[in-house]
Amino acid sequence: MTETVMSTMNKINTEKRDQEAVLDRTEADKILVVKGAEAKAETRHLSGIGTAKMRRAITNGFCSSIESMKESCSLESPDVVHMMMITYYLDVLRVKEFAQLGRATMVVLYGQSAVADIESQV
Repeated sequence: MTETVMSTMNKINTEKRDQEAVLDRTEADKILVVKGAEAKAETRHLSGIGTAKMRRAITNGFCSSIESMKESCSLESPDVVHMMMITYYLDVLRVKEFAQLGRATMVVLYGQSAVADIESQV
């Protein structure tokens, strides 16, 4: 009878340890999920900071370019902005054409209304 009691006690102790092990695994899984979510949130936060810094740098670059062109060319801000817009537009067209056709030849109209026509298309 002693062996039966010992065997029963061993089974009870084994079941208790198994239950504790399941709870420990569940808690570990929970911690992994929470830490993963925290890491993802931090990644998104830092990505947002990086995007904001990039946009500030682009804005500062534009402002610097406008001021530089105003000084060196004696142009007013709207004229500089128009010139930059047209230049960027033509660059995009050239890159697009090169990507599609493998060459970069482009014909650009000129004349008094050409700039206004290009601006209206942009």
